[in-house]
Formats: sequence, structure tokens, C-alpha cells
Amino acid sequence: MQRNWIWAMALVSLMAACVKPETEDSNSAVRSRHGAWSVLCSDVHANCIAYLPVEDMRGKQIASISGFLFPETEKAAVAGFTIVVPARMIAPGRPDLNVNKTAGLVMSVDHRVARRFSIENCEPDYCVVKVGVKRGFLRALETGKTAKLTLVYSGSEERTEVFRLPLSGLAEAIKAAG
Repeated sequence: MQRNWIWAMALVSLMAACVKPETEDSNSAVRSRHGAWSVLCSDVHANCIAYLPVEDMRGKQIASISGFLFPETEKAAVAGFTIVVPARMIAPGRPDLNVNKTAGLVMSVDHRVARRFSIENCEPDYCVVKVGVKRGFLRALETGKTAKLTLVYSGSEERTEVFRLPLSGLAEAIKAAG
């Protein structure tokens, strides 16, 4: 019985580690800053990402985006991004709304280039969207001024939420991340 309990606890710990949102934590060191973006590294020479926390009007972090370049051998996608967004919309005096996974997440750059990505991994408090982008969309991100993440929240009503991301420094940060 004790052996099963140990295995169960190990499994729960592993599952908790797998669903932790990717945020700036004590194990990451800021190697450099480029505009609004930071380069975070888990060690001195490798495992670096370009990172941008997204804050609300009160300065509280509500979402984040991290990105990295794929190796040159990749054919379709040249970069990957992990986007962590709130799974629930909570507003005083209004019913709680949950992210509408079938609507997906729409990322647009300067009102000209837009892509829809599926939302598959949601926990009670956040959803993690992992995307690969092709060279043209990465170029639009690197040269753009602002990206918009648009999510639809549903429940007893439907509401669209837009998160604005500054893109200044992304090109330098993603290259510095390696």
C-alpha cells in the first residue's frame, strides 16, 4: 500500500510540473533585455527564450508569451511560441466566463497579418497555446509594432478580450535566445 502511495504522489508531482505555466521564475536568469522583451536562460549557454509578460492596467501579470527559433533543418515552421492566457474571465457583477476553445486564439500584427491557432491545453486558471510560425509570419512579428491576441470567452454571455503585445525588441530577443 505504501509503495502505491509513493507512485501516486510521484505521478501527481510530475503532472503538476507538466502543467505549470511558463513564466519568469527563480530558475531563469535574465541574460539581456531588448525593448519590451527579455531573454531568459535556464543556464549560462543554452535553453534560452525570448519572453514578454503581459500585464493588465494595474500592472498585474495576466498572460505571457515566449518564443524561440527552431533549428535550421526545420522546413515548415521557423520559430515556436508558447502563449499563456487566462482560462476564465472574472468581472465584478458579471458571470464568470470560460475561454471558448473552439474559437481559438487569433494573433494579428499591426492589423494586417492574422493567424488563428487552436487552444488545446487548458487548466482551471490558464490555457497554454503552443504554435509554430512560418518565415513570413515571423518576419511580420519582427518588423511589426504591435501584436493583438484575441480570445473569445463564453458562458451565459459571450465576450471578446484583446491582449496587446509590444513587438519592439522581439527580433533582437529571439535571435539572442538562439
